[in-house]
Amino acid sequence: MANKKFTEEEMNHLRASPHVLHVTPSIVHFSAKFKELFWSSILEGKPLKKNSY
Repeated sequence: MANKKFTEEEMNHLRASPHVLHVTPSIVHFSAKFKELFWSSILEGKPLKKNSY
């Protein structure tokens, strides 16, 4: 794991996402819907790319 902590600006940006439930300086909790979309993409063999969800 990285030792980097999110800045307040980064946390605010993450909080704006409908896929994020909770953010702390060191942890992001994603919604179940995001996890479903993520794993569906993985299983379909789609390449992961930034901002694809």
